[in-house]
Amino acid sequence: MTDKERNHYSESTSLPQTLIRSFWAVFMLPFRMVRFAFRRLSEIPLKNLLLMGLIFVVLVLITLTVLIKATSQPGFCVTCHYMEPYFASWKVSSHKDVHCTVCHFPPGIKGTVAGKFTAIAMVANYVTGVYKKSKPWAEISDKSCLREGCHSNRLLEGKVRYKEGIIFDHTPHLTRDRRGKNLRCTSCHSQIVQGNHMTVTEETCFLCHFKDQPQTARQTQCTLCHKAPVPTDSATVVFDHTDIVQKQVNCRLCHGDMAVGNGDVPKEKCSYCHAEAGKLQMYSETVQLHQIHISDHKVECNHCHNAILHRSIARTGEIKPDCQACHLDRHIAQYDLFSGQGAEGVDPMPSAMFHAGLGCKTCHVLLPEDWRKHPGIETTTAGPASCDPCHDRSFFKLYQQARPVLNEQTLSTQQRLSAIKQSHRFSSSDSVIAAATTNLEMIVRGHPIHNLAYSDRILKSINRSLDLREGKKPVPLPLPDTTAARCLRCHFGQDEIAVPYGNHLFSHRNHVHGQNLSCKTCHIEEKPNHGKLKSDVNCNGCHHRAAAVSCDPCHSTQKNFRRAEGVFTGFESDVMYQAELTCRDCHDVSGAQVNRPTEKNCVPCHEPTYWEDMHGRQTAFRQNLTDLDIEIGKLPPSPTAEKARILIQALKADGSGGAHNLTSAPAALDSIRILINGAK
Repeated sequence: MTDKERNHYSESTSLPQTLIRSFWAVFMLPFRMVRFAFRRLSEIPLKNLLLMGLIFVVLVLITLTVLIKATSQPGFCVTCHYMEPYFASWKVSSHKDVHCTVCHFPPGIKGTVAGKFTAIAMVANYVTGVYKKSKPWAEISDKSCLREGCHSNRLLEGKVRYKEGIIFDHTPHLTRDRRGKNLRCTSCHSQIVQGNHMTVTEETCFLCHFKDQPQTARQTQCTLCHKAPVPTDSATVVFDHTDIVQKQVNCRLCHGDMAVGNGDVPKEKCSYCHAEAGKLQMYSETVQLHQIHISDHKVECNHCHNAILHRSIARTGEIKPDCQACHLDRHIAQYDLFSGQGAEGVDPMPSAMFHAGLGCKTCHVLLPEDWRKHPGIETTTAGPASCDPCHDRSFFKLYQQARPVLNEQTLSTQQRLSAIKQSHRFSSSDSVIAAATTNLEMIVRGHPIHNLAYSDRILKSINRSLDLREGKKPVPLPLPDTTAARCLRCHFGQDEIAVPYGNHLFSHRNHVHGQNLSCKTCHIEEKPNHGKLKSDVNCNGCHHRAAAVSCDPCHSTQKNFRRAEGVFTGFESDVMYQAELTCRDCHDVSGAQVNRPTEKNCVPCHEPTYWEDMHGRQTAFRQNLTDLDIEIGKLPPSPTAEKARILIQALKADGSGGAHNLTSAPAALDSIRILINGAK
């Protein structure tokens, strides 16, 4: 282009025209490329084109098949992070062998295609972050549950055993309206609840059966779901209700009202899912709301309703039956002890069972209203049988252990208070004496078993107040919660007793009160090994840290063997004991570590061969002791055999192989042989 032409073009072409031409060129570019592609394709033989098309279709089908297969695996679902809790609960559920799509896609091609498009939309929402504004939600149709090969016979089976003594009938729940509502499988089987996939949500059952229902309504009847327990050939029950059933005693007479809560729907719960004012205005339209949330969609009942608990009304604190309608209330002291209140000058301390919601009827069987017609039923005193249903058989032993301790404390406090009153040092109207009398009477009348820890706290408070009133040094306050106080609420009295441990008696008093050690220092707190001794308990850390600590209190068996005392009375004491040698002459003590004797301990006093000779004698002694133990095990029980057995056990407990008394070790073996021969 010459300068003249260029100048002419510049003069004749304006800026808008240039922009329009440029836009048109860009817009037409794809069409020109398509035209170019078709022109080139027209030059390719038809046979080659068909082959290329077939390959393309096959590749697309293979890709789609692989993608559909891969995206249908449970592992693909968990690639979205919010699916992790659902995936984890599915893996341990009863449906762990069923792929997610089997339930979440309705049966048939139509359901699979619709499910796939829904899944694609969910993936797109996840990638774009839209899910953060809209909570993911999944529903399972009844067709998925009732399909062939799954639960297709559920309606035909009708009644099934849900739990021990509880029967559930699927047929009326799925084929007929319940309280005007069309239920679905997932109305009761929650899609996910407390980490369990597709398990029954009991709160749904309780809402239907108890909400706004009079006690006379059929669906609130106990026997509608579970029969009164009676013993059969295949089952034993804690309490035989045979007489109760025959005499048609109302279940509520003993168990009380078994529904706690009202199941109301707080209006603010609507805003958890809805923000539109129009939807919030539908709050009072319950029929339409249930149609939308239950029949049309699956929203769990407890998402909206407050829970109704199916348990004893005692858990609300109403633990006493209304006996005072006809009788004077003679159980105030028991109630005060159980609820941990009422004692003057003592902080409240409710029983753990009161906290758990248990009431009088839990341990005591009460007279029915028309008790004259039922002479076979009477009030019973609580005992081991009352504890066994909830605890193991050793639980009542805790009370048996605590009872003598509390009885002794109560008796001594009674005697002290009586002596003070008889001395006339203080008037009966004295506030301290009056409070002590009232508190002590509550324990005596209320029976300490209703709250052992509170009774102990009251007794200590009484004695402390009397000490202060008499100008004496008061008894120590109860242990703080940082030590053994919490354990002693159940294991009351354990801090006062000594128990066998190894070869000696272990004093809890010295360790709990003297050293203020926590029970967790030696015992395991966590279940299932609750109360067992820890494997790494280190007694030496305290007992061997000072050289002046005596060995005798812990090693009493070794002491008795050396001195020929206890079960070894009648034998000769050890020659080294007679020479006034102590344990530390043979056992080196370094810090908290006590070492067994070595050859260097013997050399200063004995010949070089003494150590080797000692080992030989110990080996022979242990072998003889083992042989005698086997021989005595074959003997029938008798006093003579028992004496031999006690002597063998003591020698085993000594553990020195006779080294602690070389003088009498052979004589002890001979004595055992004589006893065995006499027992044959």
